[in-house]
Amino acid sequence: MGNHSDKSLDKAHRHWGRPLASYYDSIRETRTSFLAQRKNLGLGAAMTLRTKARSGIQKICELGERRGPVPPGYINVITLSVLESISKLVLLPRAVGDFAHPTLISGCIKLMASIQESGRVTPFAYEYGYLCFRIFKIAVDVCILNRSRLFTSATSNMVSEPLADPIMLLSRHTDQAIQIQMNLEKENRTDNPHGHRIEPPLDIAELPALLTILYEDRKAFSIAMMPSHSLGLAGTLFLLGKSLSNESSTTHNIMEMYCEVLWRYSNTSVWDKVATQLLTSHYREQAKSNWKPTFVDLEDSVTILRAANIAISPDDNRIPGPFDISAIPVLVGFAAPFVELGSEAFVPQFLDVTIGCMWNSLTSGKQSADSFIDSVRDIFYHIRSAIRSK
Repeated sequence: MGNHSDKSLDKAHRHWGRPLASYYDSIRETRTSFLAQRKNLGLGAAMTLRTKARSGIQKICELGERRGPVPPGYINVITLSVLESISKLVLLPRAVGDFAHPTLISGCIKLMASIQESGRVTPFAYEYGYLCFRIFKIAVDVCILNRSRLFTSATSNMVSEPLADPIMLLSRHTDQAIQIQMNLEKENRTDNPHGHRIEPPLDIAELPALLTILYEDRKAFSIAMMPSHSLGLAGTLFLLGKSLSNESSTTHNIMEMYCEVLWRYSNTSVWDKVATQLLTSHYREQAKSNWKPTFVDLEDSVTILRAANIAISPDDNRIPGPFDISAIPVLVGFAAPFVELGSEAFVPQFLDVTIGCMWNSLTSGKQSADSFIDSVRDIFYHIRSAIRSK
């Protein structure tokens, strides 16, 4: 991935821990060690972990209940060690319910906003911010599953599959909950015989602030969320979209920021592809203006193209899929503007996987002729626009 950080962010911070370039390379190792710890976690160690994690969750919830930003010195209360313990709590299926606090979501957003360099919010620049976001994601999914009455089935799944990544399992069940919710909304239905509607909606005042954080730190966000490190953010993006639709003061620029964050994640979604595709389809109309994705620098351009190669690759076995052909124009249309001088080496692979995906769709026979033709037309339109503009 090259150098993920500025020179000013090369060294570990005494409070925030390792910078992006260091913690990015260790995320997969950490996930593997987490699963090994889960297998070998004894009763005494589990009780100690839960006690420390619960204490940390309570402190973050107290922060979420407070008005205003993080008070000075709070970094000494919610330390990196505390965040690590809370993050590991997901290894204990019976303890996952401890994340079911909307104020935990609010507190994590405030902690992320407190990580600043040179006046700019940069949570993903350091491990502390990444762990805050990881805990935030778990809390969002647990709250959604609780309110959609799917939490019990999710935790039962975690118990029955002790060697599976618990984040993956949570993401898949959240994906299901969002599919149900969005399909009900599409049908303008308020009832569901299975009771899986997400009611009442989560009312979290800090969600619009999270959108600004993700957009402003979008380069590091995209790197940290690469497919092999995906956290599964369909639940987060679902709630973000809801919070904006409920805001009477939502401006066109804010919707463009949301679409950019959503489109960036759509390139890296792994375990929640269907819900993510439903979200991109739902918000596609809002993006049909003069909006174009914005890249930060050449490294950002390359990151998006590499993520797009993986997202639409028909042969990448690490990611379940592939997407329905109708989603490919959306992904290609987002990635194409990122073809900049210096990123040409990634274009042949980008085109190759795109053509491969179209070919697989054609030979599968699962797409209607009209849908296939419309999608192929749009794909080539985006490719042509990208090539002509350079």
